[in-house]
Amino acid sequence: MPFVALPSPDALTVLVKLTSDPNNIAYIISSQDQAFLEEHLGHFLCLGMSMEHGRFIHSPDSTVWMNFTASLDMGWREEVAEIFRQCQDLLENNVVSKSPIKMLMSKKNLEVRPIAVNKGEIVKHILYQNPGVEFIFCAGDNKTNEDMFCALLLFSPSSIGKVTMEPPLLVMLIDDTAKEYSDVELMVSPEAVFMTAVGHSSK
Repeated sequence: MPFVALPSPDALTVLVKLTSDPNNIAYIISSQDQAFLEEHLGHFLCLGMSMEHGRFIHSPDSTVWMNFTASLDMGWREEVAEIFRQCQDLLENNVVSKSPIKMLMSKKNLEVRPIAVNKGEIVKHILYQNPGVEFIFCAGDNKTNEDMFCALLLFSPSSIGKVTMEPPLLVMLIDDTAKEYSDVELMVSPEAVFMTAVGHSSK
C-alpha cells in the first residue's frame, strides 16, 4: 500500500546526504507511480528515480521521464485485467503461459509486468550509463527487489579483473535509431558491491 511506503525521516536525512555529494549517483527504484514519487521525493534535485518497477526512469540531472515500454506491445493488459476480474486464482495458468509477462506475488498485491522491464534491468541500465562508479550499495525491502540483487550478481567474488558488461536491453528499448552499442568495462570491483534486504521478512 502506498502509505506504507512513505519515506521515513531517517531515510530522507540519508537522501539529503547522498544527493548533496556531487561524487554520488543516487537512485530510488520504486514500484510507486509518478505522482507518489514526485510528491514525496520530487524536492531532491539530484536524485534519479525509476517508477512502476522499471517502466519509467529519469536521471539525477533531469526531470524528463523515459518510458521503456513505449516500443513494447502492451496489448496484453486488457486481457490480464479481464482475467483479474473473472478468476484471480487461475491467473498464472491463463496469462503467464500466453504472454511475454511475469506474475509477481508480493505481500498484499499481485503484479503483472512485461518480462523485459523490471528493477534489475534498471540497475543494469544505470551501471551501463555510469561505468566509472567505484562503489555500489543496493537496498530493497520486498520480493519485487530481488531482480536488483540478481542483476548485481555479475560481480562474482571469484571475478578476476574488471567486469565487462554487455549493453542492457533497456538502453535499446528507448533508442529507435540504428546505433550500435558496445560492451563497457565497469570500474567497480566485486569487493565494493554491497546488497542488503531491509524491513520485515514477510515482504
